[in-house]
Amino acid sequence: MYFWIGAIILFLVFEFLTPNLTTIWFAVGAFCALVINLIFSNLTVEIIVFFITSFIALFLTRPLVKKYLKPNIKKTNYDRVIGMEGVVVKDVDTLEYGEVKVDGKIWTAKSSEKIKMGEKVIIKAIDGVKLIVVKKEK
Repeated sequence: MYFWIGAIILFLVFEFLTPNLTTIWFAVGAFCALVINLIFSNLTVEIIVFFITSFIALFLTRPLVKKYLKPNIKKTNYDRVIGMEGVVVKDVDTLEYGEVKVDGKIWTAKSSEKIKMGEKVIIKAIDGVKLIVVKKEK
């Protein structure tokens, strides 16, 4: 009985010390094993219950936990411009790089079509340090 109480405490301490959910499922498994120990003392059954309940709890709840506890990731200048609208400040051609102003910054840009200065574009991707742009539909 004291082993399972110690395991529960140990798993909960580790859980509180880590930023992500890492050992809570094993604390649940240890609790279930403790309940089995209180009903009838059989170490083999307790260990089996511990592993089965731990892994069931892990596999059933981990996807939900990951979905609802997403870290707040801030996009950098590099990737946050994807999907934004920009204005061509130097003609973009299929054979020659142009320039696009996006979010107050000027980027080198390339496209599979010719886009003239002053036209609006949508940033589709970034290749190295160059924007891949397409003409914005009117």
